[in-house]
Amino acid sequence: MENILNFNQDFKDATVIKLEQNYRCKGNIIQASNAVIANNYSQFEKEAWTERNSGKPVTICEAEDEYSEAQYIVREIDNLVKFGQHSYNDVAILYRSNHQSRVLEDEFIRNQIPYYIVGGLGFYDRKEIKDIISYLKVAINPQDTIALKRIVSTPKRGLGPKTIEKMITHAQEHVPDFNLLTFGEDDQSLGLFDVMEDATEVDGIGKKTARKIKRFHDEIEEFTAIANSDLSIPQQVNRILKKSGYWAMLELEDSDTARNRMENLDEFLSLSKNYYEKDKSRGLEDFLRDLRLLSDQDDMDENNQVKMMTVHAAKGLEFPAVFVAGVEEEIFPHYRNMISGDIEDIEEERRLFYVAMTRASERLFLTYSKQRKKFGEIKEMMGSRFLDEIPIECAIEKIHDGIRYK
Repeated sequence: MENILNFNQDFKDATVIKLEQNYRCKGNIIQASNAVIANNYSQFEKEAWTERNSGKPVTICEAEDEYSEAQYIVREIDNLVKFGQHSYNDVAILYRSNHQSRVLEDEFIRNQIPYYIVGGLGFYDRKEIKDIISYLKVAINPQDTIALKRIVSTPKRGLGPKTIEKMITHAQEHVPDFNLLTFGEDDQSLGLFDVMEDATEVDGIGKKTARKIKRFHDEIEEFTAIANSDLSIPQQVNRILKKSGYWAMLELEDSDTARNRMENLDEFLSLSKNYYEKDKSRGLEDFLRDLRLLSDQDDMDENNQVKMMTVHAAKGLEFPAVFVAGVEEEIFPHYRNMISGDIEDIEEERRLFYVAMTRASERLFLTYSKQRKKFGEIKEMMGSRFLDEIPIECAIEKIHDGIRYK
């Protein structure tokens, strides 16, 4: 940013030509975004304008929680497609952080709205989510070899794919009842999990490695005990996540990638708590079975999809209708840039919000929730400071029981 702001000082003879005419956005979107970015001190002063008409007001929706927020977005998309002469391809959902996509994805799948994650993976396709689901599968069924092979080296235990292959080869040659497939309750075969109890006779595996394998075997038994306990589903998920060392591994890594993965795992914990609260008679096995249904998009139309992405991934793109979800303090602006206390960090968040707003050409919807589940607990939320910077005359605020002008 400094390179741009200091350009005139570094090159005294430079001529600055301001490109202020906006050919994309309707007037209300231009007016709202101009008012927001005007609050930044570090910028070239310019006033974007358009010859297009004012269009519809910017819509600001206050939702009770993240689930009603997602339901509102689904209803509005349905209205746009049915009555607004738009297709799903015309619509984009933007969010500040990847973990926010989960609730939206679930609601889209339930309502059979086709969607595509731009520049990233769907929530259930992310590595950390696949990992924790594999841990839960093994806890329910230690003989699930596919899940077992996925988690054996995450976090690192001094065991890898070669060690597992040696054990499988040994078992296939020396264990008469060995079966590599997943088992039913009545299957009396021995699986990889059984072989792991004593690996001292496996060719190519020393005593030290055999002890590591036995420790992992005992860990799995602890996971199974948790899965069979009277703990609630979110308590079981949380305990297995912590006992596996997965959470500690990410804390120790202390990188942006690790923090993003922790945010996704936090969202998964919230998902498990919400699932349990809807019907406390359901158990961990029910939860895993229903997750399979939620993560299945195979029948969705690939040629006509709502686009979902982070605001960073949206730079340079444009869509007729844009929803910016989770416009709340600690989300947008992001809490890491709030706690720094540096005004430059907040101004960078505001620039990013300006980018989000100006992706829309026809309709712009900004949504926020009064509360969200974070780390499995309900947290009260506040609308973002950026919403207060939008002028009264170009926006309306929607509440659940009707519409009132802001």
